[in-house]
Amino acid sequence: MNMLVHGIGKPNGPSLIEAHTIRWVGHFEGDPQAYRGKDEVAEGRRTDPVARLARLVVVPRNSTGFDPEAPAAQKVLKELGLPGFRHVTGGSTGSDAAPAQPAGEATPPAPLLVRAASLPISGSDLRRRAREGRSLAYRMPEPVAAYIRDHRLYRADA
Repeated sequence: MNMLVHGIGKPNGPSLIEAHTIRWVGHFEGDPQAYRGKDEVAEGRRTDPVARLARLVVVPRNSTGFDPEAPAAQKVLKELGLPGFRHVTGGSTGSDAAPAQPAGEATPPAPLLVRAASLPISGSDLRRRAREGRSLAYRMPEPVAAYIRDHRLYRADA
C-alpha cells in the first residue's frame, strides 16, 4: 500500500486499491443498529483503510469564530478517534503534507487546523454574478468559470 500511496502522480500507470470498509453510522438518524455489535463498529473504525489513509484538514472561515477546544469540536474528534488539532499556518508544507498514517501506526495523526486568509465570497454572490454576465475572475478557478460561461449556468436566458 505504501508503494501505491507514494507512487501516486508518477507515470507508473493506473493503480487500483480495493478497500473493505463498513458504515460507521446506522441507516438513518437515531438507528439503534441492533443488527450489529458495538465491537464491530469499533473494530471497523480502527481498521478502516480510508480513515487510515486520509487526513482531516479544517480551514475555518474567518467569520465563524471556530473554536477547536469547543465541546462540539472535541465531540467530533472523539467520535472519529482522533487526537486534538495540530495548528498549522497557511502555506505550511513538510511533515504536515505527509501521508496520514504509515502502515502499522496505531493512532491516526492529529487533524490539521489551518488558519488561512479567506475571501468574503458567497455562493449566492457567485450565482448572481454569473446570471448578470459579470466576471467571475479571481473568485474561482478559471476552468470552473469557463464551464459556467460555456454552459450558460445560472443565466435567465439559458
